[in-house]
Amino acid sequence: MHRLAYAIYMLMIASAGVTFVFLEDIESDYGLPSWGIGLISALAFLTILISTLIFAPLGDRGHLRLIGGSGIALTIAGNAWIGFATELWSISASRGLVGIGTGMFSVAARKALIGESTEDSGERIGTWLSAAVAGFIAGPGVGAWIAEWGGIEAPYVLIAVLIAALALPVVFWLDDAFVATSDHVSLASMWPLLRRPPARAALACQTAIFFNIGVFDSTVDEYLTDLGLDNVGVGLVLIVIGLPLIILPTWAG
Repeated sequence: MHRLAYAIYMLMIASAGVTFVFLEDIESDYGLPSWGIGLISALAFLTILISTLIFAPLGDRGHLRLIGGSGIALTIAGNAWIGFATELWSISASRGLVGIGTGMFSVAARKALIGESTEDSGERIGTWLSAAVAGFIAGPGVGAWIAEWGGIEAPYVLIAVLIAALALPVVFWLDDAFVATSDHVSLASMWPLLRRPPARAALACQTAIFFNIGVFDSTVDEYLTDLGLDNVGVGLVLIVIGLPLIILPTWAG
């Protein structure tokens, strides 16, 4: 059943990544300012981080079905909404819903993955990262191809339908997962961890890496479009760049 959780997470991240291949189209079709494109680019991933921090303590208290099920519902709603969004506020809000839902589901599913089998938890979390990267880099390429016949909104609506189709067994899996819980965990519990130099170093490295990725992904569509590539070509470039991140994490974990 955990493989379906991988699939849902891959689809969630794909719905965030597919936006990058359409930035030039969104800007020109809806007349959005450059800062608005930056907001749309960043919002899903920023809200993933924020919701992960907020809901992680609830995951440690054992509320996996509530968190995971709510996250799935928000992600479906966000992806369905963008099919009808034409203004900056509505496009941004739909991306924010996807980010919040993805962060919530990630908290619940990772807790269940580790609790279900502690012996290979490193491999499972490595595969979780591979699923995320696979969704992120395959989303633009596949989404661009789907948009050729269905329009920009088609990839998002299709992702919403696929997540809904996989959701029910995964929610039951979360409900049945055996996990260690604590009633004393709160958001403040992370501060003692961040006082440790290795934890701060890891956080700084992750921040630097994903800052670089964010800058690249928010500008690459416009840059490659100016060079003459279409949406499918931009998607293929992203796939090639991300292949090592699909292959290596499971093995490393």
